Amino acid sequence: MEKYHTLILMLLLLSAACTQQSPETTTDMLKTPTDCGRIEDIESRERCLMDAATENREPRLCEEINYIPYRTACLQNIAQEDRDPGICERIEDKNQRSNCITSIAKETGDYILCEKIDQVNERDNCFTLTAFNQRNITICDGIGNSYKRDGCRLEIAEALKDYLLCDRIQKKNLWDECTLHIAVETMNQRICDRFTMLYKKQDCLGAIERARQGN
Repeated sequence: MEKYHTLILMLLLLSAACTQQSPETTTDMLKTPTDCGRIEDIESRERCLMDAATENREPRLCEEINYIPYRTACLQNIAQEDRDPGICERIEDKNQRSNCITSIAKETGDYILCEKIDQVNERDNCFTLTAFNQRNITICDGIGNSYKRDGCRLEIAEALKDYLLCDRIQKKNLWDECTLHIAVETMNQRICDRFTMLYKKQDCLGAIERARQGN
C-alpha cells in the first residue's frame, strides 16, 4: 500500500510539472501576434499587440490596435526606438504626432524635422527643445515667435555661461537679464562693463558683490 501511495504522489508531481508553464514562456507566447488574436479580453489583446509590435519593431502591428491611446503609444515607442519620424506621421492626433517628431528631433539634433510640424506653437516648441538639448543657439533661429526665439537664446547663453551669446538676443530687457545672470554666475566684473547705462553697471557690480558675500 505504501508503494502504491508513493507511485500516486510521483504521478501527481509529474503531471503538475508538465502542465505548469513558466511566466517567461507564457509572456513569450503572448508576444506572438497570432497568439494575441486568440485573447478574448479586448484590453489584454490590445496590450499584447502593442508589446509584440514594439518588440518586433513592426509599426504595421500597431495599426491593428483599435484603442487609439494604445495605438499612438505603440507608434511613438517604435518611432523613438528607431528614430524614424516617418512612423510619427502615422499617428492620427496632431499633438501626439508633434510630440513624437519633437522627441526625435531633440535626441538626434535634426532640427529640420521641426518644420514637419503644422501647429506654430508646437513647431516653436520643437526648435526650442532641440536647441537646448543640443546646446546649439543657431537652432533658435527657426522659432517664429520673436519673444520665444530670444528666450531660447537666453536659456542657451546662460546654460553655457557665455556672455558673448547674449549678443544674439534682440530684445534689450532679455539681453540685460542674460548679461547680468552670466556676470553673477561667473563672478566676472568685466562683464558689467558691457552695460552702457551707469546705474545698470553699478547694479551688476553690486549683484556680484552680494553673491560673493553669500547674500
